[in-house]
Amino acid sequence: MNRMTLFFAWIVSGLLTVIGIMHVYWCFGGKTGTKQVIPTKNGQPLFKPGKIGTAIVALLAWVGAFLLLVQAHVLEVALPAWIPTWICWAMVVALYIRVIGDFRFIGISKRYKTSLFAKYDSMIYVPLCFTMASLALIVMLRT
Repeated sequence: MNRMTLFFAWIVSGLLTVIGIMHVYWCFGGKTGTKQVIPTKNGQPLFKPGKIGTAIVALLAWVGAFLLLVQAHVLEVALPAWIPTWICWAMVVALYIRVIGDFRFIGISKRYKTSLFAKYDSMIYVPLCFTMASLALIVMLRT
């Protein structure tokens, strides 16, 4: 495994770990940043994330972070090799789908572009997801 591939695995895993921590913060009632992360239409949130859903997102982020390090041979676990491989490929696909979006409120395909969320989505979330997907793709292609 070359050093650049390991570096990419650590970067993506670190970002996913931070994203998981943020979701745990919100799960326990934290309010900072919530206006920037929920899509809105006409000033109204499109959904109200529940604690269970938010905790699941945190868990998925941490599982992705862990399994990408397993895939990069940084960590060893007693799992069949296909499990981290398939889950990491699914993560890459999910991140690229997030970049493309839903053709309405999120991603590069969004039509509603004036909300606070839409601005953060264009400036931060889409580039972040594209970067994580691309770096994870490189890790997957080199392992």
